Amino acid sequence: MSNDEQLIHIGAVGRVLYTARWLVASLFVVFLAAYALAVWLGASYSARAVIRTPDLTVAEFKRVLETAADQAIVSQVSARDFKDDAHLAAVAGDVARDPNFADHFVPIYTISRTDLRETALATPASGEQILAVQTNVDSRDRRTARQLALLLAEQFADGALKSALVDYVTYQRGTVQSNADRLDAKQAGDRALLERVEQKIGELRKMRGMYPDAEVPYPTNVPSSATPPEAKPFNPMAREPRPVAPPLTDAPARYLSPVAQLVGAESEAINIRDAMRESDRKRRILDWQRDFFTKVATLDLTSLSGAALLNRLESMLKSSAMDSADPDSVVREARATILADLSVFRARYVDGYTVLRMPPERPPRVGPSLAVHLVGGVAASAVLAVLLTLALRWRRLSAVSR
Repeated sequence: MSNDEQLIHIGAVGRVLYTARWLVASLFVVFLAAYALAVWLGASYSARAVIRTPDLTVAEFKRVLETAADQAIVSQVSARDFKDDAHLAAVAGDVARDPNFADHFVPIYTISRTDLRETALATPASGEQILAVQTNVDSRDRRTARQLALLLAEQFADGALKSALVDYVTYQRGTVQSNADRLDAKQAGDRALLERVEQKIGELRKMRGMYPDAEVPYPTNVPSSATPPEAKPFNPMAREPRPVAPPLTDAPARYLSPVAQLVGAESEAINIRDAMRESDRKRRILDWQRDFFTKVATLDLTSLSGAALLNRLESMLKSSAMDSADPDSVVREARATILADLSVFRARYVDGYTVLRMPPERPPRVGPSLAVHLVGGVAASAVLAVLLTLALRWRRLSAVSR
């Protein structure tokens, strides 16, 4: 094909486009509007939030994720944050029911807390712990993405608290019962020992009544060559056998006066009774704690969030319904022990889980920028308008030629 023929064809195309310029412009506007609508409908915004956590292992992280998807936690946390926005509350529920719910949480591993901003998201190395968790949400609405990113961070903290409290209640129920069984065995042993000591005391009292003036004739804890005053001199010519001294191991029991033995036995009995009174006090503490954790086990834990469960436990401890006759402050001590444990949970999970970085007010768009979309939309619309105009012109010419 010669250059003249190419110029003729290019000129013909130009004349066709000039003649149908209004059609080309109309098609260009239509295609550009369609492209803009498609970009707007497919627009997505990404929000990220980082929550600082106490040290977590990978197993603890996975267990917390399972609890964070609990509908009780989602509903109560979203009701608190979105009390005036039912739409966001519904979206939060849909996110929690998503099979890929765990993908919204990315653990951050590091050894030091000095600067989590410079910490890369990676798999843990030797000795590293999870010290922070990043939540990520993509949404068509900027505000929704930001609010959901914060909500997921709060869900994670509340899920960690609920998981820890449930484990604590389960563990304490078994521990209290085990300690009570051990204490029962100890009390049985103390009672048997006290019975033997009291029997010995009774025998020694009878002996003291029979021999009120009995004293230690001579020291028996050290060897001595002195002849006892009442002993007869040994006569080798006599037919009587030579007296044999008792073994030194039997000397204290054999030669200690009944009065001295009685004092020792009564002192031992006093110590045993003191130990039994202390064991009885511990047993009453364990009984009170066992009753408390038994009542906690009757709660519907599936309907409570972590914060609600912690508040419920504290209110049950402080309520007068758990009080009883308490002359020895048993209830006060038992309650104080559990309150001290709950204060640790509040400090670790309520105060320890803090949002380190909040998402921006206007989360960035996902994908190419608007400038790239504008250039691409104009170019694509122009090309499509030209091609469609030429196709319609060629089709008309083909119909005329036939």
